[in-house]
Amino acid sequence: LSSLTPPATDAGAAGFVLALTGTNFAPGATVLWDGQPISGTVVSANSIQVPLSAARLEVGQVVSVAVTNPDPSAGLSNTINFVIAAPEQKSFLPMIDR
Repeated sequence: LSSLTPPATDAGAAGFVLALTGTNFAPGATVLWDGQPISGTVVSANSIQVPLSAARLEVGQVVSVAVTNPDPSAGLSNTINFVIAAPEQKSFLPMIDR
């Protein structure tokens, strides 16, 4: 696994298709989202597309993404972190009249 496109998004974003790029993806490869299998489509030995619903993007967090091939070419890829950025917290100080 060499890259994720996009590499990050904002919490609360609408769903979209995450593109995974790498090498030696086999038909039936499984995408792991923080260690849990999620649905994806192997487009080629170098590309997998994963639809991400808005529900997966609700909370700011860092998610590890990896790919595992089925037997007989089983193997776990390296992981790449996908960042779901939390909204900025704004601090409001009370106005003091003098």
